[in-house]
Amino acid sequence: MLARRSITPTDEPYSPASRVMVFKHEDLEADPKSIFSSEPSAEHDEAWRKLLAPMYVSASRLELESSRDRPDERLELVDGGYLASVGV
Repeated sequence: MLARRSITPTDEPYSPASRVMVFKHEDLEADPKSIFSSEPSAEHDEAWRKLLAPMYVSASRLELESSRDRPDERLELVDGGYLASVGV
């Protein structure tokens, strides 16, 4: 079991909506019937691909720095910006 901990202001991810959002840490348990917690298979891989594909975006240097990320540790994209992902 994971230990519960409070999120401190320095742990909060950057968001332009931070002033109106409340962050709450919750432990989640996987659904044993979910395709995402099944044994590896073609269907399992495809489900993960479909879930993750729209989460990759191009972020500017300023956006990465604002989110306490380091652009020099990111993949720089040919068309400009850096590879980033959306997280919750």
